Amino acid sequence: MTPSAADNANAPWRILAVDDEPHIAENNATALNRASDSQALPHQVQAVAERSFQEALALIGREGFDILVLDVLDQTSADASPHLTDPEPVGRSIFEQIRGTRFLPIIFLTALPSQVEGLHNPPFVQVVSKQADDPIGALTSAVRNCLDSPFPSLYRATRAHIDSVSRQFMVDFVEANWPLLEGRAEDISHLLMRRLGVSFDTGTEALPGGSDHTSTSSSSVPPIRYYVVPPPSDHRMGDVITREMPSNAEGDSNTECFVIMTPSCDLVEGRGKADSVVLAECEPMASFSEWVEVASADEPNKKQRDRLKRLLRSKPERRQENRYFYLPKGWQLPAMMVDFQKITNIPHSELAQFTKQASLDNPYAEALSHQFHCYLGRVGTPDLDLDAEIDQLKEE
Repeated sequence: MTPSAADNANAPWRILAVDDEPHIAENNATALNRASDSQALPHQVQAVAERSFQEALALIGREGFDILVLDVLDQTSADASPHLTDPEPVGRSIFEQIRGTRFLPIIFLTALPSQVEGLHNPPFVQVVSKQADDPIGALTSAVRNCLDSPFPSLYRATRAHIDSVSRQFMVDFVEANWPLLEGRAEDISHLLMRRLGVSFDTGTEALPGGSDHTSTSSSSVPPIRYYVVPPPSDHRMGDVITREMPSNAEGDSNTECFVIMTPSCDLVEGRGKADSVVLAECEPMASFSEWVEVASADEPNKKQRDRLKRLLRSKPERRQENRYFYLPKGWQLPAMMVDFQKITNIPHSELAQFTKQASLDNPYAEALSHQFHCYLGRVGTPDLDLDAEIDQLKEE
């Protein structure tokens, strides 16, 4: 973890409590600060009150709060505008504006929870009723629920990591090389984006949980490291795509899964390099006897496990080496084997019929491409009689 990320992780969590009635906003902020002081919350918090919804929106953009406690109705809007007979649900509008510009956990504390009950999605969005038996206790519980989850720390550490790398890039590189870079804003932007990308290849120690597997150079990695999720919007080699096929006579539908094998440069929109796209079919593990043996055994023996390992390493018994490429179970994808003998071509326009589930990350996408071309480009030769060759070598 970088020093700036470590400092950021230990900083108090800033909470903005917004209510059009000043005494309620102050009471909420005070209660949360007291809960923090008494260690009723898992992390130290620093809560401040604000009565103006619009000022709250400005504060969030200016000061970077971590959690927002938000009322739904603005009574002052009806007071200020006589033609309005009901308070305006400004809180929901503020919610939509915030969600359109940044990620921020939001807790609605309102006397009319029905106005926002459809938004309740803990721990990201929570709804607490002011009519509860203990609204302050319920609010404290909602804040605790948010802080107990890993996502606020993950988001905070990610932002700190990006800020740290960007600062180092600007101070150590751009300033030092300004005579060469002045007037080359596009080049600076490109270099910064690439520097940020590379930093995440080996910089996961800056993020919570990253120390368990700090880089892909480790001897083993968790399966999720194979994938980029959600995948980029453009198509590229290594995309895992699915298509729902029509139901059969029994009414059963079938989902086909493929990996795109066409080089990414040929798939760029507008270039028109690829009229058709090469797909390799993904076979479910249940299609392979090696897996069926292990899955059906209460305690699979060493021979059964070794046979399965050979398959997963692309060296199956009595079948061609490198024919299969293993895709581990990750995200919402089941474990599958890419079969390089089951290749199909589709018109580029038909890609729109498929759903992109994930993209293979590097180096796995590169390994897939390399193995594919090695398999297709192999040269068959007659086997040498090795026993006779050994005997001849001994005679010499």
